[in-house]
Amino acid sequence: MVEASEPVDPTQEPEDDEPMTVFEHIGELRGRLIRCILAMIPGVAIAWVFRERLMQFLVSPLADA
Repeated sequence: MVEASEPVDPTQEPEDDEPMTVFEHIGELRGRLIRCILAMIPGVAIAWVFRERLMQFLVSPLADA
């Protein structure tokens, strides 16, 4: 059974929250974007393999109408 967590105080900062420079923020953003792109590659590859079936599935409501 999942218990409700304690209410979060919006004025309390996270424990690991450290001030960062603009370049550090840009570096972190770059790393996150790279991970997102790398995570999308397998999904796109799988979708490409099944592209014809996916297209038929997506177009079938229009064809039925």
